Amino acid sequence: MQKTHTTGVGLTTDLDTINGRFGSYMQERRWADSTRIRYQRGLRAIALWLDWRRRRLADVTLEDVPHIVRYFSLGRGDICKEERRAVLHAWPRFGGRFKRVSIPTPWQRWVDDHLHFLEAHKGHAADTICWRRTTVTSYLRWQFGSREADWSQVGPPDIIRYSHDLAQRGLSRLTVKGMLSGLRQFLRFVELRGACAHSLVEAVPSISAYGQSPARPEVLSDQQRRRLLAAFARNQPNGRRNYAMTICMVDLGLRMAEVIALRLDSIDWERRQLTVPPVKNGRGRTLPLPQRVYAALRAYVDRGRPASQCAQLFLADVIRCGTPLSVQAARQHILRAFKRCGFPASWGGVHRLRHTFASRLHAHGADLKQIADLLGHRDLETTNLYAQIDVSDLRALVQPWPLAS
Repeated sequence: MQKTHTTGVGLTTDLDTINGRFGSYMQERRWADSTRIRYQRGLRAIALWLDWRRRRLADVTLEDVPHIVRYFSLGRGDICKEERRAVLHAWPRFGGRFKRVSIPTPWQRWVDDHLHFLEAHKGHAADTICWRRTTVTSYLRWQFGSREADWSQVGPPDIIRYSHDLAQRGLSRLTVKGMLSGLRQFLRFVELRGACAHSLVEAVPSISAYGQSPARPEVLSDQQRRRLLAAFARNQPNGRRNYAMTICMVDLGLRMAEVIALRLDSIDWERRQLTVPPVKNGRGRTLPLPQRVYAALRAYVDRGRPASQCAQLFLADVIRCGTPLSVQAARQHILRAFKRCGFPASWGGVHRLRHTFASRLHAHGADLKQIADLLGHRDLETTNLYAQIDVSDLRALVQPWPLAS
């Protein structure tokens, strides 16, 4: 960290900024009062500590954070190290200097071009693209390290060795199968570019996952469903937003990515219809809005959505107030509601809400084709994985064994 000359005026300016503009910055983003007080107190202590070392808080960048956290933390127990790190991350963000400097690897363009191909030409969802980034990056780092990608030096034995390496990482068979499937598609893309031979694609082994199909997530009972919808504070803006997102999943069967992709103009208030944008397999759909979903969306738009020029329906309301809400943030909001309801700790995903929707429709007499249309599925076999059938409902269909005495 570069040392600069500091005067008392500099320290006074830093403290005035903390108490003034930085406080207003947090207040505009609706940070809790307790958080604002702690962050300002922490920054004032760090400013005094830096001034004693002839440094300015105003000059702190993201690269300085590890150094300050390490040495400022010694012998100080008022706030934990994690909170000091959070305070120091908020300061460069406030000053517009929250930018990580990363040196791209020579083969990074292959990753970027492949992901663009999947998004623009294959229509893959954001979560799928994120997983493919992990898969392709893992292979390229193993194959080339920090060198340029020279495909003329890669042969089928390299693909086989990488497959063996994956198998020895302690991953499940389904995970290895998925990673190799992603690698196969990536090598097809490389072949399409004329950079490698088809023999590399053929060298990717096929993994048998017979008997290891992913278990269907346990769906919510009617009582659990009511408890979840009652877990949101609908007298608060973020509670109205989280309730509206959850009810879109459990009463309309939307994916999390589809909920986040909704825009203000996706809702036809007069016809009470919702246009779901295509986020997977390039297939959107128009759904009728039941009264409860309509009321939840209306309450959020009228009394919960922050004022913003952003066209996306669901927005952040705290740190990044008025900006689009991410899939990860939305998922965490619903998972916290799972925890408040006392649901099993193993329920680590929100896709079970979509399964719950399909199962309830099937229990009320809807056939698989109707459920598939509402879910946006092309294959009825996929829908069959969602519409779980209660075994007790099938007992009435079982005929007695003819030879039974």
